Amino acid sequence: MIKALTLKIIIAILFAYIPLTVNAGEYAYKTLMLDIPDGEVTGGGIANIPPYDSLLLRGENWYMVLNDTKFMKNCLSLSEKLDSRTLACEEQSRIILLDKFIAENSIAARVFFGKAADDKIKRQEFKYHILYSSVGPDKRDVAILVEKLTGRTTDIDGVFSDKHLKWLRLVPLNPSSP
Repeated sequence: MIKALTLKIIIAILFAYIPLTVNAGEYAYKTLMLDIPDGEVTGGGIANIPPYDSLLLRGENWYMVLNDTKFMKNCLSLSEKLDSRTLACEEQSRIILLDKFIAENSIAARVFFGKAADDKIKRQEFKYHILYSSVGPDKRDVAILVEKLTGRTTDIDGVFSDKHLKWLRLVPLNPSSP
């Protein structure tokens, strides 16, 4: 059992750092699609192959890691510290939970977004998603993408800018806007 677990960990690490030979194109993380211009991606990989628990994309002076584990991990750790009735982690309550954190600019928001006290969290609404993003300490960026229908979150972590977040293929709230 321990040998099998060790082997899985080693394989996951190897896949996370195998450079991709593709320099551009369309990348998929579960149901999320990214359109990335030619030459921007210099490496990357996936970990825990099915169902793509993490996707790493790397370029010159930037990298992004997409996964869906940080929200639950942070939510559970906060629930242990706070009154469990104060913090709900069910999928259907995630948008309301994040909206509340942003409105209150609470300590919990700092935990979720890796932000300093004076950082601002940006909220952008799209047809099917809500994107929250914040510049964290040491030029690290953190974003959380929430599907409106299911409440499912995708955490985006790394060293990147708003320019890189525009690669997410998100349908505008108003179809006539660019």
